[in-house]
Amino acid sequence: MNTADIYAKVKAILAEHLNVDEALVDMDTAIRSDLVADESELINILLDLEEAFDLDIPDSDFEDIDTVGDIVEYVKNEMD
Repeated sequence: MNTADIYAKVKAILAEHLNVDEALVDMDTAIRSDLVADESELINILLDLEEAFDLDIPDSDFEDIDTVGDIVEYVKNEMD
């Protein structure tokens, strides 16, 4: 899976959970501050990311993720 495919899936997951337009989400968008995601939303996002990409993402790794680009890079590295 290439970066563009990962990015598209990540944007769709974030848009669905946070009720935002995908057009407002770019690689530099901060999940917690720009999209105002709270902890319960982050848990659901994490679960959907794990399912979408068939990964096991430790909570401690997800805590270090700040932007959409961070998620995309993390997923890409885990899938390689």
